[in-house]
Amino acid sequence: MDNNHITATNSWFDWMVQGGWMGWIKIFFVTIVAFLIIVCLLSTCIIPCCKFMINRIVSQSITIAYAALSQNEPQKKPDEDDYDDLDKNPSMCDTMV
Repeated sequence: MDNNHITATNSWFDWMVQGGWMGWIKIFFVTIVAFLIIVCLLSTCIIPCCKFMINRIVSQSITIAYAALSQNEPQKKPDEDDYDDLDKNPSMCDTMV
């Protein structure tokens, strides 16, 4: 009865440490492929997603801050006195353009 029991002695990573030069080539290429897959995922998915989220957060916070500032600032209506400076000094018109 005890002889019918089978134990698993191999692990998933045994192939990486067994063999001669062919094993080392497999290890090298598997490492390179894994690195390239991670770089591809970062460059096509994760980095653009983070950039979009940061851009969205910044634009929303700027919009909210601008709305809050414009509500707190009283709106000034132009008076006749504002245009008196232009009548007295017409050269100011040239600098405004």
